[in-house]
Amino acid sequence: MPQSAIEELETQIRTSPEQRFGHKLHAVLFRKKGMEYPELAKWFGESPRTLARWVRAYDVHGLAGLQEKQSGRPMRLTPEQRDEVIWAIKNGPRSVERAVTEWTGIDLADWINRRWGVRLHERQCRRLIAAVKNGGVSGQ
Repeated sequence: MPQSAIEELETQIRTSPEQRFGHKLHAVLFRKKGMEYPELAKWFGESPRTLARWVRAYDVHGLAGLQEKQSGRPMRLTPEQRDEVIWAIKNGPRSVERAVTEWTGIDLADWINRRWGVRLHERQCRRLIAAVKNGGVSGQ
């Protein structure tokens, strides 16, 4: 098999949460079947310490212990909601039946909260307005 194909497969395993979960499952399974950590490390391309951490996580938390942890703050708007917000910014507040003629951070935050019950800080909304108006953010 060409090295490029091997690298492509390894990248997929490391970057796809679903593939990464399966990778961990197989490593834990082989350890439970008796394979030693040095051999596992060779086959799975992970350090023995990482493999031992996965086995401990499985022992303590079951399958949930092998799930990828989400990093960073979760998105507050869905992609569809974000597209609608971008559309509303581009088309002005009157396009969504607001009484004002220009968006402010406070007005946009209020509209988003009334529309979806999502609270965004007015400063975040001001940055979004500026980004859309400067062409830095696009939506559908």
